[in-house]
Amino acid sequence: NILGQGITATDGDRNNTAVFAELAMPITKAIEIQAAIRHDRYSDYGNSTTPKVGIKFSPHSTVLVRANWGKGFRAPTLPEISPSIATFFTGITDPVFNAARTVNGSFGGNPSLQAEESESTTVGIVWEPTRNLNFGLNFYKIDWTNRVIGNCCQAIVNSGDPTRVIRDPVTNEIIAVLGNYLNQSETATQGIDFDARY
Repeated sequence: NILGQGITATDGDRNNTAVFAELAMPITKAIEIQAAIRHDRYSDYGNSTTPKVGIKFSPHSTVLVRANWGKGFRAPTLPEISPSIATFFTGITDPVFNAARTVNGSFGGNPSLQAEESESTTVGIVWEPTRNLNFGLNFYKIDWTNRVIGNCCQAIVNSGDPTRVIRDPVTNEIIAVLGNYLNQSETATQGIDFDARY
């Protein structure tokens, strides 16, 4: 008396072109500046321009100080941004009845997705007292925004959104939950790396 089905389908295509330039400028024997820029054009989500600048300073033949700042991006994948669909059955807890239920789930792509973006800064020093021995100390800070998440299914049920939680008009039982990809979460991290090599 129970029929179950599941299907996954993706139909998408894209064109991507990019142009970039890099420049290394030795200012003195001890100082070098580096700069780079890249522009990407995607036919489905849009454009991204990502710069990077860095500097290296060697006050002594055994010491190198370096710093970098740059931006990055990740384009949404075709299943994330194209008219993709997955149907399945999933278990949820219905807050209306405070009971567990197995319901029909549907998960689709989102043509409105934006690229994930990042900004990173790194500052470090390397000391190499001999050719076979070196020590490194680096500080890094990374901010990652617009992260793509898959929003399904209990979180949608808890929200009570009637456009995404479909209920039987007679019994009020959940018939289906409709989920998709969203730009939502953000990650910020920083730390220090130390390494020694012999």
